[in-house]
Amino acid sequence: MKVSTRLNSAALALSASIAVLSGCSGSQAPFTPAASAPQSLMPPNVSTPGEALYVASSTGCSFILHSTCHALVSVYSYPDGAYKGEWKESSGVDTTSRAGEACADNLGHVFVTYTAASGKILEFAHGGATPIATLGDPKGSPEACSVDAASGNLAVVTAMPDGSSTLLVYRNGSGRPAIAYSDARLTFTHVGYDNKGNAYVDGPTGLAVLRAGGDSFQSIPLDRKIVSFGSLQWDGNDIAITDIGADAIYRFAIKENAGGGLGGKLVGYTTLIDRSNGNRSQNLRFTQTWIANNNVVAADEAGGACDFKCAGSVNAWHYPQGGKAFKNIGGGRSFTNPSGVAVSVGL
Repeated sequence: MKVSTRLNSAALALSASIAVLSGCSGSQAPFTPAASAPQSLMPPNVSTPGEALYVASSTGCSFILHSTCHALVSVYSYPDGAYKGEWKESSGVDTTSRAGEACADNLGHVFVTYTAASGKILEFAHGGATPIATLGDPKGSPEACSVDAASGNLAVVTAMPDGSSTLLVYRNGSGRPAIAYSDARLTFTHVGYDNKGNAYVDGPTGLAVLRAGGDSFQSIPLDRKIVSFGSLQWDGNDIAITDIGADAIYRFAIKENAGGGLGGKLVGYTTLIDRSNGNRSQNLRFTQTWIANNNVVAADEAGGACDFKCAGSVNAWHYPQGGKAFKNIGGGRSFTNPSGVAVSVGL
């Protein structure tokens, strides 16, 4: 039986105040490196029963008629890609909205970040196309998220009005954010937990980690240059970073030296250059990748100026082999401004 890690909300009453911890002068918790998991023997193109793929996109957007932009969440079976349903923001004060990235917890619940009149995070039950909860972002515009498998805590990267970055943590994936972490030296746009509760962030200033139990970020130099940092995820063995500028996923082992410093050593990479729709890498850019059960699914959109209507697609590759995509999600459907993908595994 699979045991839920989502805790009773009454046992996790949240303070109304949010502590913002700036700089790297805070205490550093001992670094517990993530333990590698044994490689799955599941065939790479076979799903476990009941898997669902969530695709976040924004439709109807244009430079002139920007008020018609709507966040859209589409649901497919995975990896066969059969359409199951969708949710579209089209009423009330949020008639102008844009979707961000997505993430999933170990119960199969999916969270989708989006910005409208205010920042919000939508929660979907496994396989459902109607949100079961909406979390507020009191700080700015939510961009990306990740769920700690051990605690059920939801971490959300939010872009502040002044251009800085903040990491919000929602205890048990619900309520208001309990803590907000920031660092004036860091600009980050993505987040990913490993299996020890360490929260990694990346963006224009590189890779950093908020150690489990710590209260400040620690930068991590890498031995491989990343052209443009994209989404990152713990793949069961290593931290996998998507390089938007290279159409590749690089896998890094994070190690601590005798002085307490951290470093990332490249241990492998996956190249995703042969998409099933025939487009080549120089014309498209990845917006998010999601690794699950020896596959990786990725959303991509056209690069360059496209009048806020950037056509894109969603495809799946074998992981870590990469190469040619084995599945185009939606049977060749073109997604407008696809920004996020996440695979939900049901109980």
